[in-house]
Amino acid sequence: MYSKGSDGRPLVLFAWHVSTQKKGLVFMAGAAAVEDIVVAKDEKSSLQHTNMHAHERPSEAYSSCKECDGRRQAAELDSLISVEASSAHTFHNVKTLAMEEVKGSDQHHQHLHPQTFFEVSAPLDPPPHSPCASLQVFSHSFASSYGLPPAMADYTPPSEHECNNPSHWSLIVLTWSGSSVGRQFDRIAAVWFGGVEFLRTCTAEPTKQGVFDIKLTLHFFSGHSKSRDPPADLVLPMSSPSPLPNGHWFHITNDSYSPSKSFSVPANVHKAVLEVYVSFHGDDEFWYTNPSNEYIRRNNLTGVAGNGPFREVQAHLDGHLVAAIWPFPVVYTGGVINLYWRPAAAIGAFNLPTYEFDLTPFVGSLVNREQHTVDFRVENAIGEWLIDGSLHLWLDENATQTSGRLVSYSAPSYTISSRSDFAGLNGSLYTTASRSLSYSGVVLSSAGNRSVSSSYALEYKNIQVYSNSSALQTTSQTIGTKGEIKVEAPSKMVVLHNSFYTFPLDLSCLYYEGANSSLVFNCNFSHAFNKQISIFTNAGSSFSLLNNSQQGLDLQFLLIVAPIWFITIPGD
Repeated sequence: MYSKGSDGRPLVLFAWHVSTQKKGLVFMAGAAAVEDIVVAKDEKSSLQHTNMHAHERPSEAYSSCKECDGRRQAAELDSLISVEASSAHTFHNVKTLAMEEVKGSDQHHQHLHPQTFFEVSAPLDPPPHSPCASLQVFSHSFASSYGLPPAMADYTPPSEHECNNPSHWSLIVLTWSGSSVGRQFDRIAAVWFGGVEFLRTCTAEPTKQGVFDIKLTLHFFSGHSKSRDPPADLVLPMSSPSPLPNGHWFHITNDSYSPSKSFSVPANVHKAVLEVYVSFHGDDEFWYTNPSNEYIRRNNLTGVAGNGPFREVQAHLDGHLVAAIWPFPVVYTGGVINLYWRPAAAIGAFNLPTYEFDLTPFVGSLVNREQHTVDFRVENAIGEWLIDGSLHLWLDENATQTSGRLVSYSAPSYTISSRSDFAGLNGSLYTTASRSLSYSGVVLSSAGNRSVSSSYALEYKNIQVYSNSSALQTTSQTIGTKGEIKVEAPSKMVVLHNSFYTFPLDLSCLYYEGANSSLVFNCNFSHAFNKQISIFTNAGSSFSLLNNSQQGLDLQFLLIVAPIWFITIPGD
């Protein structure tokens, strides 16, 4: 489903798009909403589809467990709702109550027309000609699939003459089509191919009876690729080896757990890039609003998500810290107040961002024909973090062996400072942090001797204010990440790649008792995903700029303790 932009290019509303590698497939996801996990394996294996887990359900009645479906359905129909007023519960409570639809509203909404949910994404740029082949690779209906193992579908490459050679593919487009009649919540989903993830997404919310009919079709295009950079020749999964029982994700629930994946690479690798997928759930769904443990202790609070508002996702290669991620705070379709996200989802909700790190300086140690290890960790984690990655490898087709060495490496601990001023439940918490990470090396291949350096600098600021006995909670946060990748041959620059990301977020929610036994929630929310990329090469230069922002101002949600609920939106 596409809509033309002002320049005539299609804006992606409810589509997935993918790209290929020379050998095998690696899909780059567009925007979509799907209820369950999709898993794709290698050519002779199968495409899998598995159930969602209710990671986004913070209250006890909706906790994540295989036996929860019955309790959840019963609680959904309960028209009497109570909420405890405590500081860190503000955003969780708003979300929980906003998702409550009681019997009266169920009966009313059954007569409404279907609604399309979408996230605006970067434009597709497919070839002007028709695909050389189209394959429906998956079709399945998902009902009470929570806690069940993955469903699978076989995949076979196209057999059409002009499309049966992967080296001729210039683009692969994944078309997703899905419909749902039924109640669902914001659940996380993913697509893997041979253990390599190429999409992380969230479901649209809400629907009514809980059945998702999902179809996936691959459209193969042949011809010359428009991409200036050649795709990777091989992509290795840095994920849980088995998709059973819960997909290829690593499940991280505290900062002492560090799952790992062992691997080896071909001896002729000359470039390596690590891509990391991240999503956060449960007590860390709103990690950027979590109060300090000191605040919780001083106020004798229980059942409150803590550990403060700072999180860092780390990846280590053979014991070296090679990736430090301060993630974009994605808000899922049930987050804050779910009415914000009808029909347009929050930035990244249907297409969660990934994070890339150029590990080429380590190629010299990787091509020794031995086993190596990547492990992941989340600093200060208390909820559930779903982490995995993929290692993209470029091979030297004119050599059977490359070589190299690590020249420099610097990974000092991040610096963090927190200041708090509290009087009971009221007060403020101010947190700042910074981090630098850099490494350089030399790679010798058939192209000659090249020096490669990667450097990253991160800045973080978070301000939390609690007032009205914590009934009003305000969070203002900014994350900035700079990256520089430099490739040099003797006496000349080959590539200079600069990136700069900023993630501002402002969120405030006030809740109080209204008239007629109602609960009133008044929220203001804004966030942005800003990206600048500049690339300089011997062949020319390019610059790209993305400023994507959303504002949800003065949304008031009234919950009547009776079998009916409604909202009011003051102003325009």
